[in-house]
Amino acid sequence: MSFITDLKHGQQKERKLQEMLEKQFPGSSFEESPKLKEWDFKHTKPDGSVTAWEVKSDRMAPLTGNIAVEIESRGKTSGIKATTADMWCYFVCGEYWALPTDKLIQCLKEYSHKKVRGGDNNTSVLLLLKLEHFKNFATLIE
Repeated sequence: MSFITDLKHGQQKERKLQEMLEKQFPGSSFEESPKLKEWDFKHTKPDGSVTAWEVKSDRMAPLTGNIAVEIESRGKTSGIKATTADMWCYFVCGEYWALPTDKLIQCLKEYSHKKVRGGDNNTSVLLLLKLEHFKNFATLIE
């Protein structure tokens, strides 16, 4: 898969999550990130509270039993180490699972079991986390 294909797939999952949040909080508004690094979109609820979201889609998780969390890309800090998002959401196995970013960091410190290279031309560094551990920390969004 190419970066462009992955980007389009990810943006499709972001839009679907926005639709789900709109159903939960009618009257919500959304702002797309002007950059790709810090967060994907901001969700403003009708009460005025704002949450920045990072959305990932891990298509390998059903095969490996792990989610991959990026920490570096092309020699630069990225992913969980660069985000300013309040919430982190993974689309995995046909479901959306979300948790506060600081909770994901805690989960990684306690349970990540391997560091691997991946992404386009293996230019990213990823931490692997067993899907079962991730789901114990996260909440299913329906």
